[in-house]
Amino acid sequence: MLQLVKKIIREKAIDSLKSRGYFVARPHFYNPIPDKEYINGQGYWKQPYPCHGIEFNDTAQLSLLEEISSFANEINELPEDVLNPQKNQSFLDMDLEFLYGMIRLIKPKKFIEIGAGWSTLVSLHAIEKNKKEDMDVRIR
Repeated sequence: MLQLVKKIIREKAIDSLKSRGYFVARPHFYNPIPDKEYINGQGYWKQPYPCHGIEFNDTAQLSLLEEISSFANEINELPEDVLNPQKNQSFLDMDLEFLYGMIRLIKPKKFIEIGAGWSTLVSLHAIEKNKKEDMDVRIR
């Protein structure tokens, strides 16, 4: 009985957070939003790596994210089958939003896609939107 009560409370808490725009995910190494305490506790990172020679340029990265976020309304208008997370467990929302936004922002003249999965589906929607703005794109 106690397990059932805990499950109901957990589900209500998750629903409450979702209604406020928060998403709760289990900590896992492959989660795109890592829980640093969990990862450190698992022993993945013994010490920080200095990353010599890499300029992260936080300001430019934040600026790029701001530009990509300007396409949020378009992403929300994509067909339900593209956005449905139940149909695709490996190409997460962040992947979809970043890929779509980058294609819309950069407006490539040539696009080479390897495979034919979820990233292809998302890419084609972004490319079609670019074409409507008179951007000629060759897809290979």
